[in-house]
Amino acid sequence: MAVNSLRPPRLLKTILDFLFVMLIISVAIWTAVGIIYYFLPKDLVPIRFNDEKLGGIHGIILSILGLLGQLLFIYIILKFKSLVRLFFKGEIYTYSQVKNLRKMGSAILIYALIDPIPFFIYKHFLESNPRTVDYGFGFDSFLFIIALGLFFVFLSRTFENAGKLKAENDLTI
Repeated sequence: MAVNSLRPPRLLKTILDFLFVMLIISVAIWTAVGIIYYFLPKDLVPIRFNDEKLGGIHGIILSILGLLGQLLFIYIILKFKSLVRLFFKGEIYTYSQVKNLRKMGSAILIYALIDPIPFFIYKHFLESNPRTVDYGFGFDSFLFIIALGLFFVFLSRTFENAGKLKAENDLTI
């Protein structure tokens, strides 16, 4: 099979474009609401987390940590989009792909560590009636996200080795 015949599905590109736009809109709205909340009297619009009122610095810290997780997720989608764009151009085993895969894998690993922090802080320290937390083992589990990040880092190394082999192969007659 020729390398040029490997084309990613257009549906993948469309889904990534749609997801990226929706994430940008949601983060913009979330940031605007956060800024408005900062300037309003705190009794007027309380921050609610799982139907409990959070006030003061706790609500702000949880919101900022959640926002950081969302910004990191947008960065992951952006790197994924640029990787898919390179595939659409017909480029394969290039340094740009290796760099995008490595950055995407590293960002996924950082996201796996940052994203559960607000939930953990709330459940263990701020909730009025702390209860047992079920962390689950589905697609959104901590271990699966770590494994996904490590997979992309490994895939970047594989692409790097394949790129070196391709360059050596192109030099031989």
